[in-house]
Amino acid sequence: MSHKRTERRIINNEWCRLEVELRETDKGLELSITGTAGIVFTQEKLVAHSCGQLREELTRFFPEVVPFFRFHLNGLHAECEHQQARDESYATHPNAECLECGWKLGHGWHYRELPPEVIHWAKTGAGSAPSEPLYIAGPQFVVTGTRCPGIGDSESFKLNGAAPDDAAAKEQARKVLYEHGYEHVHVYKAKRVD
Repeated sequence: MSHKRTERRIINNEWCRLEVELRETDKGLELSITGTAGIVFTQEKLVAHSCGQLREELTRFFPEVVPFFRFHLNGLHAECEHQQARDESYATHPNAECLECGWKLGHGWHYRELPPEVIHWAKTGAGSAPSEPLYIAGPQFVVTGTRCPGIGDSESFKLNGAAPDDAAAKEQARKVLYEHGYEHVHVYKAKRVD
Protein backbone atom coordinates (compact mmCIF):
# COMPACT_ATOMS: atom_id res chain seq x y z
CA MET A 1 0.00 0.00 0.00
CA SER A 2 1.26 3.44 -0.85
CA HIS A 3 -0.56 6.72 -0.53
CA LYS A 4 0.70 10.13 -1.60
CA ARG A 5 -0.86 13.56 -1.36
CA THR A 6 0.47 16.96 -2.35
CA GLU A 7 -0.60 20.52 -1.68
CA ARG A 8 0.83 23.78 -3.02
CA ARG A 9 0.67 27.25 -1.50
CA ILE A 10 1.86 30.61 -2.81
CA ILE A 11 2.90 33.54 -0.59
CA ASN A 12 3.80 36.72 -2.48
CA ASN A 13 6.23 35.60 -5.21
CA GLU A 14 7.29 32.34 -3.48
CA TRP A 15 5.70 28.90 -3.56
CA CYS A 16 6.05 25.62 -1.70
CA ARG A 17 4.61 22.17 -2.41
CA LEU A 18 4.10 19.77 0.49
CA GLU A 19 4.45 16.06 -0.32
CA VAL A 20 3.18 13.55 2.24
CA GLU A 21 3.66 9.88 1.49
CA LEU A 22 2.78 6.66 3.32
CA ARG A 23 4.79 3.65 2.12
CA GLU A 24 4.25 0.04 3.07
CA THR A 25 7.47 -1.57 4.34
CA ASP A 26 8.15 -5.04 5.71
CA LYS A 27 7.78 -3.56 9.24
CA GLY A 28 4.69 -1.40 8.59
CA LEU A 29 3.73 2.00 7.25
CA GLU A 30 6.48 4.61 6.93
CA LEU A 31 5.77 8.34 6.67
CA SER A 32 7.73 10.74 4.48
CA ILE A 33 7.21 14.52 4.66
CA THR A 34 9.10 16.43 1.97
CA GLY A 35 8.64 19.49 -0.16
CA THR A 36 9.69 21.56 -3.13
CA ALA A 37 10.10 25.33 -2.93
CA GLY A 38 10.78 28.10 -5.39
CA ILE A 39 9.75 31.41 -6.88
CA VAL A 40 6.82 32.38 -9.07
CA PHE A 41 8.40 33.40 -12.39
CA THR A 42 5.14 34.10 -14.23
CA GLN A 43 1.52 33.13 -13.64
CA GLU A 44 2.12 29.99 -15.72
CA LYS A 45 5.69 29.24 -14.64
CA LEU A 46 7.01 28.27 -11.21
CA VAL A 47 10.77 27.85 -10.78
CA ALA A 48 12.03 25.43 -8.10
CA HIS A 49 15.17 26.23 -6.14
CA SER A 50 15.18 23.47 -3.51
CA CYS A 51 13.55 20.16 -2.64
CA GLY A 52 13.70 17.46 0.02
CA GLN A 53 13.33 17.81 3.79
CA LEU A 54 12.68 21.55 3.73
CA ARG A 55 11.68 22.02 7.36
CA GLU A 56 12.10 25.80 7.31
CA GLU A 57 10.05 26.35 4.14
CA LEU A 58 7.43 23.75 5.08
CA THR A 59 7.06 25.40 8.50
CA ARG A 60 6.55 28.81 6.93
CA PHE A 61 4.03 27.68 4.27
CA PHE A 62 2.38 24.80 6.18
CA PRO A 63 2.65 25.51 9.95
CA GLU A 64 0.04 22.83 10.68
CA VAL A 65 2.56 20.19 9.55
CA VAL A 66 5.15 20.91 12.28
CA PRO A 67 3.65 18.53 14.92
CA PHE A 68 3.97 15.66 12.41
CA PHE A 69 7.70 16.16 11.70
CA ARG A 70 8.61 13.83 14.59
CA PHE A 71 6.94 10.95 12.69
CA HIS A 72 8.91 11.59 9.46
CA LEU A 73 10.82 8.44 8.40
CA ASN A 74 9.54 6.52 11.41
CA GLY A 75 11.33 3.39 10.18
CA LEU A 76 14.80 4.94 10.37
CA HIS A 77 15.55 5.61 14.05
CA ALA A 78 19.06 4.76 15.26
CA GLU A 79 17.80 5.01 18.85
CA CYS A 80 15.04 3.31 20.84
CA GLU A 81 12.20 5.28 22.46
CA HIS A 82 14.05 5.40 25.81
CA GLN A 83 17.23 6.77 24.25
CA GLN A 84 15.22 9.33 22.30
CA ALA A 85 13.47 10.47 25.50
CA ARG A 86 16.91 10.97 27.09
CA ASP A 87 18.13 12.88 23.99
CA GLU A 88 20.81 10.28 23.31
CA SER A 89 22.05 10.06 19.75
CA TYR A 90 24.84 8.21 18.00
CA ALA A 91 26.85 11.46 18.06
CA THR A 92 26.52 11.83 21.86
CA HIS A 93 26.45 8.15 22.96
CA PRO A 94 27.99 5.96 20.19
CA ASN A 95 27.29 2.23 20.59
CA ALA A 96 25.49 2.75 23.93
CA GLU A 97 23.04 0.03 24.92
CA CYS A 98 19.75 1.00 26.51
CA LEU A 99 19.36 -0.19 30.09
CA GLU A 100 15.57 -0.54 29.68
CA CYS A 101 15.40 -2.61 26.46
CA GLY A 102 18.96 -3.47 25.38
CA TRP A 103 18.81 -1.63 22.02
CA LYS A 104 22.34 -0.82 20.83
CA LEU A 105 22.32 2.74 19.53
CA GLY A 106 23.35 3.06 15.90
CA HIS A 107 23.38 -0.68 15.13
CA GLY A 108 20.31 -0.83 12.94
CA TRP A 109 17.08 0.95 12.22
CA HIS A 110 14.41 0.95 14.89
CA TYR A 111 10.84 1.13 13.55
CA ARG A 112 8.20 3.24 15.33
CA GLU A 113 4.59 2.37 14.55
CA LEU A 114 2.51 5.31 13.34
CA PRO A 115 -0.47 6.26 15.52
CA PRO A 116 -3.88 6.12 13.77
CA GLU A 117 -4.17 9.94 13.96
CA VAL A 118 -0.97 10.30 11.91
CA ILE A 119 -2.11 7.82 9.26
CA HIS A 120 -5.44 9.68 8.99
CA TRP A 121 -3.64 13.03 8.64
CA ALA A 122 -1.21 11.65 6.04
CA LYS A 123 -4.12 10.44 3.91
CA THR A 124 -6.52 13.35 4.35
CA GLY A 125 -4.65 16.36 5.71
CA ALA A 126 -7.23 16.56 8.50
CA GLY A 127 -6.78 16.04 12.22
CA SER A 128 -4.02 16.74 14.68
CA ALA A 129 -0.93 14.95 15.94
CA PRO A 130 -1.15 12.90 19.12
CA SER A 131 0.40 14.48 22.21
CA GLU A 132 3.94 13.57 23.21
CA PRO A 133 4.12 10.44 25.36
CA LEU A 134 4.95 11.12 28.99
CA TYR A 135 8.33 9.67 29.90
CA ILE A 136 9.54 9.80 33.47
CA ALA A 137 13.24 9.12 33.31
CA GLY A 138 14.47 9.20 36.90
CA PRO A 139 18.19 9.20 37.73
CA GLN A 140 20.44 8.17 34.85
CA PHE A 141 23.04 5.41 35.26
CA VAL A 142 25.83 3.93 33.17
CA VAL A 143 26.29 0.25 34.01
CA THR A 144 29.51 -1.52 32.98
CA GLY A 145 30.69 -5.10 33.16
CA THR A 146 31.31 -8.21 31.06
CA ARG A 147 28.98 -10.60 29.31
CA CYS A 148 29.40 -13.92 27.55
CA PRO A 149 26.93 -15.44 25.07
CA GLY A 150 27.84 -18.97 26.16
CA ILE A 151 31.12 -20.83 25.81
CA GLY A 152 33.92 -18.55 24.70
CA ASP A 153 35.43 -15.19 25.34
CA SER A 154 33.58 -12.59 27.31
CA GLU A 155 33.13 -9.02 26.11
CA SER A 156 32.73 -5.71 27.88
CA PHE A 157 29.39 -3.94 27.90
CA LYS A 158 28.13 -0.48 28.77
CA LEU A 159 24.39 0.17 29.19
CA ASN A 160 22.75 3.58 29.70
CA GLY A 161 19.36 4.09 31.29
CA ALA A 162 17.13 5.19 34.13
CA ALA A 163 16.66 3.44 37.46
CA PRO A 164 15.71 4.46 41.02
CA ASP A 165 19.19 3.58 42.43
CA ASP A 166 22.44 1.80 41.53
CA ALA A 167 21.26 -1.63 42.74
CA ALA A 168 18.15 -1.40 40.54
CA ALA A 169 20.30 -0.25 37.59
CA LYS A 170 22.58 -3.30 37.99
CA GLU A 171 19.60 -5.66 38.24
CA GLN A 172 17.96 -4.07 35.17
CA ALA A 173 21.22 -4.52 33.21
CA ARG A 174 21.38 -8.23 34.18
CA LYS A 175 17.74 -8.72 33.19
CA VAL A 176 18.17 -7.05 29.77
CA LEU A 177 21.32 -9.04 28.97
CA TYR A 178 19.76 -12.36 30.05
CA GLU A 179 16.73 -11.59 27.86
CA HIS A 180 19.12 -11.03 24.93
CA GLY A 181 20.69 -14.47 25.34
CA TYR A 182 23.78 -13.77 27.44
CA GLU A 183 24.31 -16.62 29.91
CA HIS A 184 27.13 -15.15 32.00
CA VAL A 185 26.85 -11.54 33.12
CA HIS A 186 29.16 -9.80 35.58
CA VAL A 187 28.27 -6.23 36.52
CA TYR A 188 31.21 -4.13 37.72
CA LYS A 189 29.52 -0.88 38.62
CA ALA A 190 26.56 1.40 38.12
CA LYS A 191 27.54 5.05 38.03
CA ARG A 192 24.97 7.82 38.31
CA VAL A 193 25.46 10.38 35.52
CA ASP A 194 22.85 13.11 36.07
